[in-house]
Amino acid sequence: MEVSDGGVLIAKFRYDGEGRRILEMFDSQSPAGPDGLDTYEHLFLSGQQVVETRQGTLAQPTDDPAEAERLPPKYQNIWSPRYIDSLILRDANILYRWKARILSESGPVATAMEARVQELEMELRRVEQERDILKKALAIFSRKT
Repeated sequence: MEVSDGGVLIAKFRYDGEGRRILEMFDSQSPAGPDGLDTYEHLFLSGQQVVETRQGTLAQPTDDPAEAERLPPKYQNIWSPRYIDSLILRDANILYRWKARILSESGPVATAMEARVQELEMELRRVEQERDILKKALAIFSRKT
């Protein structure tokens, strides 16, 4: 869905298969001086509730969810387990601040562990890519001729 103001595109939205908004692209200067789309936000949902919002610039747009997860979070939302639409906390980067504080208090051991986690995550992505390639090769070679 697109929204225009005087012929200038000021917002564009993308939805998933369940009709939930998952991507917002917008003009950060609108309504004062619209000059086109320049910012985007990925919305991460749990059911119908937005759990996290991550923001980037359209200089490097991405539709890939894995790439979107690498963007810094703009907001993280914590919802009440008792009332379905009761937002308890909306904070920018709260989990990342907690993690940074704990890592700084823990010293070199925590830093080494964090480096190892990042290394293992890269290895996991590589192995997943290899698995996907092997699945495709298996599908191609198992076709009946």
